Order: sequence, then structure tokens, then C-alpha cells
Amino acid sequence: MRAHGRRVLLAGVVAGLWSAVAVESLGFVPGLAGHSLWQAAAMGALLGLPLGLLLAPADSLSYRLYRRALRAALAGAVVAAALGALGFAASAWVYGLLSAMPRGSLPISPLFSFVLLMSLAMGLLGAGVGWASALRPGSWQPHWARIKTGLVSGFAVAVPLAVALHLLARWPWTAMIGLALWGGIVSLALFWKEKRFARRWLRVLTGSAQEQIYPLSEGLIRLGKAEANDVPLRSFEEIYPFHCQMNWNVDHFEIVDSEQGGMVLVNFRQVQAQPLKHGDLVKIGSALLQYGEAS
Repeated sequence: MRAHGRRVLLAGVVAGLWSAVAVESLGFVPGLAGHSLWQAAAMGALLGLPLGLLLAPADSLSYRLYRRALRAALAGAVVAAALGALGFAASAWVYGLLSAMPRGSLPISPLFSFVLLMSLAMGLLGAGVGWASALRPGSWQPHWARIKTGLVSGFAVAVPLAVALHLLARWPWTAMIGLALWGGIVSLALFWKEKRFARRWLRVLTGSAQEQIYPLSEGLIRLGKAEANDVPLRSFEEIYPFHCQMNWNVDHFEIVDSEQGGMVLVNFRQVQAQPLKHGDLVKIGSALLQYGEAS
């Protein structure tokens, strides 16, 4: 798990640096002051595009789930760019209205309003990344825990970033360092959320996918040759499109044969339904997997 965490952190830092380079190469300074509504929207989209593209698939890539990662990357790029454009445009508009008010009539200080609006915009980016990172095959349903994690972590990390941008706006490295830290911390927050939910996993022991790990979240897990399964075993023979499933039952998983004709073996004994415990070997067609649980 530590190796996965380091890869996710690296992806987050790279995404943040790429975002900073993208906006600053076009003459933008990440912020709200001095930008028109359309400039702020363009800046938000430019920030969101690489952040979503790199951060959303970080979990899947760390487990070598490449097709799932591609799906998350495309969705993350679109969603984060859209939310970035919306968040920054709306924040710039509100900030412009507040700045136009007579001095002394503002209920809050300019610094506080800048920090609040900037952080909300960056929080929306985190929410978009969180939603896209939780995509699973055959489902576009939102994963509220991941959305909330992305929103809260994105907002929390953006608070000191917004303060630094306001106070050190002329220092060219502020945005780059700040966005790199934002990307790294948000990606780690989403990773730890995934780790908390995926305290159980299946590890492939044979074939070209050897050592690939499929993290399991509580609920229904489908296994088979079809891409739409939660555990797609495409490279193995004698496996049906939907071969079997794992059902979450209070505090453990139970593997259940789909009765399509293919056998399910647990510790090399054929079963129709069998509770799983840490270390159990599961054989489906020519695929041998091992079930694991965190202590």
C-alpha cells in the first residue's frame, strides 16, 4: 500500500505542476483579481483539465487497472475542467462585485473574500476529481464519499494557497509550489479514502496479469471475462462473461457461483457459495487469485 501511496502522491504533484505551467504559460496568474469573467473561466478550465486528467485515474493506475484509469482520466478531464471554469468564473464575478463596493462598506475584508472564493473554486475542482476517480465499470453514479473527500481536501488545502497568492502575487513560484502541494495532498486524501473503503482485495497469482491487485469495496463484486465486471479477467481461458460474484454480508465477503456452467473453487475445492477469509485461494477457470484483508 505504501508504494501505491507514493505513486499517487507523485501523480498529484505532477498534476499540480502541469496545471501551474498551463495557466502561467498563457499569461494568467491563478487568482481572481484582474481577470475578466471569461479569463477566469478559461483559467479554471486550464487548471482543471490536467488536474482531472492525472489525478482522477491515480488510484486505478497504481493498481494497474489501465482501462478503468483511462475512463476515469477522460471523465476527470471533462468534469474538472467544467467545474474549474464554473467555479472560477462565479468566484471572479462575486469578487468583482465586492471589489466595486465603496471602501468601508464591505462586511468582510478583501483578503477574506479572496481566500474564501478562491478556496471554494479549488474545492469544486477537488470534488470533480473525487467523482471521476470513483468511477467503476458499467456505472456513472456519483460516489458521495469521494466527492466529499475531494471537496473538503481541495478547499482546505486551497486556503493557505489563496493566502499565499494574495500576499505573494508577484513571486513567480507561489502558484507552482502551491498547486503542486494542492495536487499532492488532494490525491493522497482520495487515496486514503480508497484505502479505508478497500480494506479487502483480490491479488492475481497467475498469467499475464500476475500480481495485479483489485481493491474491493463493500457491496456486490462481479467477476468474469467481460469488461463491465468489477474484476475483469480478460486474459484467462475457461471463464464466462459473468462467472461469479462476491456478496458483502455484514462483516465478510461470500463468493457465489453464477451457475452458468463454470466452476468456482476455494482452496481448490468446488463451491456454490463460500465465505472468504484472509489468504483464501480462489480459482476461476484458469485464473488463480488470492483474497486478502487488512489486519
